[in-house]
Amino acid sequence: MKSSDWRGETGGDARFTMAETARAADATPSVAPRIVSASNGVTIARRAFVSAALTIGLFGLSSRLSLAQDEGLFAIKGDNGQTIANFRLPAELAGDDLPGTVWVGSSTPEAILTEYFDDNCPYCRAAAPHFSALLKSDPVLKLGLVNNPVFGRASVQVASVQQAVLKTHGPEKTYAFHERMLGTPGPATAASAFRAAADLGLDTAAISATAAEPLIADVVEAQAQRARDLGFAVTPAFAIDGYGVLGYPGPRTMAAIVEAVQRCDELRCPPAVLSRSKP
Repeated sequence: MKSSDWRGETGGDARFTMAETARAADATPSVAPRIVSASNGVTIARRAFVSAALTIGLFGLSSRLSLAQDEGLFAIKGDNGQTIANFRLPAELAGDDLPGTVWVGSSTPEAILTEYFDDNCPYCRAAAPHFSALLKSDPVLKLGLVNNPVFGRASVQVASVQQAVLKTHGPEKTYAFHERMLGTPGPATAASAFRAAADLGLDTAAISATAAEPLIADVVEAQAQRARDLGFAVTPAFAIDGYGVLGYPGPRTMAAIVEAVQRCDELRCPPAVLSRSKP
């Protein structure tokens, strides 16, 4: 979804708490505890929310500059026939070293695909089961998940909970948490995040305590900053082999992009390569 379609609050008071979200969702404190820094009373998501709000304001300019130059880098049509915007990423930002990335899939990959997502993005939710299937069918694909919480304070809170899950339970459990969150109908909130963690048998007390650490907010901020720097003005957006892809192209086109990177190191193989591959 384009940032111009965002309906969150960017100009309001960012001094919110997990408890407020829990009460709004009629959740019990045991499921969605209040997560506040004991030292200064600053909520874990406050700084990250402010950063995300600033990010939203700058997304449009950076993305327009990128797309004006590079939208036609590869002629790619999505499953619905629409043109898929794609462009070359800055070399210094195209690596896979971003802290807090959830990595799953092959340990010896031939393609590394990183999705920048928001738990409240409907297109991210639609894509989630397709990526689970793609990981099962492609043994040389590695998938990374990066939070880009542009839909407002609830998304920032959920991103913070996910980072705490990653730190306390590791990537496999976090990917299961990700699948549960994106597969659950209704808004993604702090309350629903803790319900998902509890349903998966995760230690919600440990998650709550870890989420209160300043490092968690720093990681969420850094991920939002990277999305801005890459010109990722939509969710989902993808980085693969030094290229950026804006929007979800659909399962068939995404699988074709991954295959092209594995075979040709490009988002689309040249015609000569395609003709040689035919029987």
